[in-house]
Amino acid sequence: MDSHTIETLRRDANRHREIAKRIDAFIDELLALEAGNQSLALNGSDLFEATAEAAETKKRFEDMTQLEAVRVILKESKGAKTRDIFRALNRGGKRIARASYVTAILSKHNEFYRDENGDWQLMPF
Repeated sequence: MDSHTIETLRRDANRHREIAKRIDAFIDELLALEAGNQSLALNGSDLFEATAEAAETKKRFEDMTQLEAVRVILKESKGAKTRDIFRALNRGGKRIARASYVTAILSKHNEFYRDENGDWQLMPF
């Protein structure tokens, strides 16, 4: 073997060690999270904040009706496409099978309208 090959192998070994350290740290964070330790932040990671935020988002619309959840989405977004509303509802814990069901919900109520861009809006009252 020449010295170039050995240098390359050493560089690769160091890179893989660094990756292994990151994976180990991530495993430690996941184990701590499973144990309920949400305040622990190893290696300055945002894992806990992101995971807690994602869990909270999943439950956001759980206790609302579909109509109430749509109102919240449109108030916060200042208008949205049907597909975006559909995704937001599902991410927020309000499972809807098809985006066309969102259109049905919106079309049944006079408080929603489509603007010139095709975005759903709340009627100004």
